[in-house]
Amino acid sequence: MKLSFISLVSSLTAVLAVKDYTTNFDYLDLGPLKQNPLRDLEYGDEFQVGAYSVQASNAKTNGKRLLFSGPTPVYKPFGSMKVAVDDVFTVKTIKLGCSGPKQNGKKETIPCDVEVTGMRPSLNEVYKKVSYTKTGELTEVDLEDDFWDLRSLSFRVIAAGQNGDVKDDVTLLLDNFNYFVGKEE
Repeated sequence: MKLSFISLVSSLTAVLAVKDYTTNFDYLDLGPLKQNPLRDLEYGDEFQVGAYSVQASNAKTNGKRLLFSGPTPVYKPFGSMKVAVDDVFTVKTIKLGCSGPKQNGKKETIPCDVEVTGMRPSLNEVYKKVSYTKTGELTEVDLEDDFWDLRSLSFRVIAAGQNGDVKDDVTLLLDNFNYFVGKEE
């Protein structure tokens, strides 16, 4: 009996040490992030909160706002997020996509390939190339199998447009970021 009580307390302690978050950006003010760090993650200055109707006018969503970085040329860093020095985080899922230069006064989503990079405290990097092809909505990407115990997460658009023909003025779009902070025991 004593052993099972100790394992119960140990399990509860491990569970309580992990903070689980689902972040959409609907409740934040438009423009640069005023709450930074936000939910235990510090976002790079490249990120801003924008309206779907402006950044991705053709995307179907129930959300009103999203996180975006850009417009930026392809292959340039699009931004990163990191956790406090003594902590780690694990990415479960994130919705992402891209929009291109304004056409007829509106920005619309365009196909793109995004390189997602995670950095662990041991300085090991993990990469995943995500292809965004269904441009009617942002694509939900499951990263939990590879993107665990991270210090930082960064994004780079490596191709944009139907045939990779868009080289400038690409905007990275992010929403519904699911992650937890702390080590899962």
